[in-house]
Order: sequence, then structure tokens, then C-alpha cells
Amino acid sequence: MYNFWKKDYVQPSGVVCHHCRKLFELTSQDVCSAKRIIHHSTTESFVSSIKAGCPICRAILSEVDDPQKLFLYPFLISLTECLIREPMNGSVYDLGFTWKSPGIPKRYRRVLVQRYDLIKQFLPRIPPAADRGWNNQTLEVVKKWMRCCRKEHPNCQALNAWRTAGLDFQPKRLVDIGSDSGRTWRLVLTGNDNIFRSPYVTISHRWSQNQQFKLISETIEAYTADQPVSDLPRIFQDAVQVVKSLGIRYLWVDCLCIIQDSHLDWQRESLEMCKIYTNAICNISITGFEDTSNGFLDQTCRYAPLPCRVQPRWAPSLREGWCILDPFFWWAQVTKAPLTKRGWVFQERFLAPRVVHFGPDQIL
Repeated sequence: MYNFWKKDYVQPSGVVCHHCRKLFELTSQDVCSAKRIIHHSTTESFVSSIKAGCPICRAILSEVDDPQKLFLYPFLISLTECLIREPMNGSVYDLGFTWKSPGIPKRYRRVLVQRYDLIKQFLPRIPPAADRGWNNQTLEVVKKWMRCCRKEHPNCQALNAWRTAGLDFQPKRLVDIGSDSGRTWRLVLTGNDNIFRSPYVTISHRWSQNQQFKLISETIEAYTADQPVSDLPRIFQDAVQVVKSLGIRYLWVDCLCIIQDSHLDWQRESLEMCKIYTNAICNISITGFEDTSNGFLDQTCRYAPLPCRVQPRWAPSLREGWCILDPFFWWAQVTKAPLTKRGWVFQERFLAPRVVHFGPDQIL
């Protein structure tokens, strides 16, 4: 087999599937025929590559309207095809993937193959591996993003100056995750506990169908005393872990900071939503998951995403090779993600000064 992977580049083994590899083993004569090349011939083959973590097949999956159906119906897609096209400048190739589903017009998804030397300054020195999770390396990246945002962005500097001038806002209630090892939490009233101007984080998440854990009138008193973090639903345990590792003590989450059985409290607090998210130091968004009953930290960063480097036989041979890019990555990971489809998340996403999105392939 032709070795199209660059020798000086460590590509996680078994990431790009056999069917995608075959596309890069084609000759220039094969590509110049301008015919669509069969990629996967069956739904089962396509799904198998997706489950194995192939980043190209997962990029195609993001265009499917209801990906879960793909895993349930073995004949949902008849086959996937690929057309390789070269633009005028010769530095970027377009890989156009198409497929058919019963009763649905042919769908289309693109990835790009670009010269590595033109984009390497924008890429990490070591490519992200699968199953990265919330480790020290990921944490340091998020901390770096936040430092850069607060210190180097003019609008963020102006917002911080406005807050420290004594004009800032504080929600009526916050969850205090403590200054110890994070084993307990308690609900605090900001006026009573004298934590005015303390930074806090907001959480954007999708409620479960039967949201059991929430603040109601009869639990207020209990929640103002120390409660074990281990008794929280897994999604909130993970949120506490993230917030605490960022060095922040307080968080705001709707189901614990609004009295759910009080129409008056809901009416009052809903009018403050814009201020709550605008004045948070950051919003933690559980963006990429339909079901968070088992938490999200064990699910995030489970796959090695694009870009990855290749040396296609049909492209000019370059010392540093070529790189597969997904031009719709943000759209697939955030814009089209399960949480973003919910109307109420609009203000949470756009009013927060900064948002950390947790998706299946990356943290963004």
C-alpha cells in the first residue's frame, strides 16, 4: 500500500478509515476522470467508520438531519460518493461527498485538502488525539483562551473596567462550590453572604425530560446548608469540576437558582436573565450532546478531529504534505448542535461575554 501519511507526523492509529484512505491512494488519472468515486457502499460500512472515529466520515455525518436514525436503520443511506476537484490556484482541493436517503434529495458535504505549509502556523504543534477529555492540557488551553480574551480584547477590557467601577450586577442567588476540594456546595443569597462583585460562571444545558433535581420552595432551606457534590446529577458534578478547575467559586444554573414552583420568582428572575448572562465571567455550554444524564466530561473530546496531514497520490508531492480541513467545523460542532437548536439558548449564547462549548470532538 502506498504510504500517504507523512513519516514525521504522528497520526493516531486507526483514525481515518480504510475507505477514506483509498481516496488518497487514487492516481491523478483517476481523479481527472471527473467521476464520482464510491466511498462507502452501504450504511453499515459508513456507520462502522463513524463509530471507529474516522474524522472525515464524522464530518459527513454532521450534515445528516437526524444522525440517530442512521444508527437504527441499516438501509438509510444507499451509498456515499466522492468527487475530487482542484481549484484554479492549485493549493486547495475540494472533496465533495454526496449520498442518498429514501425520500430525500441527494445531500452534499465538503472537506478541503490544503497545502500544509500555508496553514501550519494556525495548527497545534501536536495534533489532538482521541479520548482527550478534561485533562490538564485541555484545562490550560481554556485558561489561555480566557486570559487572552480578558487582557487582549478591547471590548472585554472595557467591560471589565465597567464592572470594577462598581456598576456591576450580581444575581439574587448563586451556587457556592466552596474553596475546599469541591466536595460540598450550597445555595447563597448574594446580598446576605456579602459576595458582591465575585466572579461567577453560568451554565447552558438541556433539561432532562424528567428534571428531578431543582430548587423548589421546600428545598431552599436545605440547599443553603452544605450539600454533598456527589448527590448532584452527573452533569452538575462535571460542571462543578470545570468551574472549580478554572479557579472560580460561584456558578449560576437556572434549575438551582430560580424557585421552580414559584410563578412570582420565575417572573422576577426571567426579567434578569439578560443581566445574569451578560455579567458572568464565562458561560459553560453543554452544546454537543442530546443526553447528559451521564454527564458530559467523559463524552467530550472522544474523537480525534480534523485537520490531519496526508500526501495524496493525486496531488503534487510536497515535503510537508497536505492537510485535510473541515470548512464547516464550527457550524457542525456549535451552530447545528443539539443545544443550539433550543430557542432559549439564544440569549445565553450571545449575551455571555465568552462561551466555552463542550462538543463531542472538541472544546471550542
